[in-house]
Amino acid sequence: MLDPDEVLTLAESIKTEDLHQGIVLDTDGILLDGRNRLAACVRSGPEGRSHQPAEDSSATRRVP
Repeated sequence: MLDPDEVLTLAESIKTEDLHQGIVLDTDGILLDGRNRLAACVRSGPEGRSHQPAEDSSATRRVP
């Protein structure tokens, strides 16, 4: 896990550049990949990017 300063830096990057990689959840909504990106998105607040699940029939889904 990134330290709090790194999460803040990532949050600022996401605000200005958007996500470069999505956040991956399984079909039950369990986080599989992207815990630092998720923490940064939460940190960036409501003005940060909104995330909608991708339409995908596989066992995982990627949140763009």
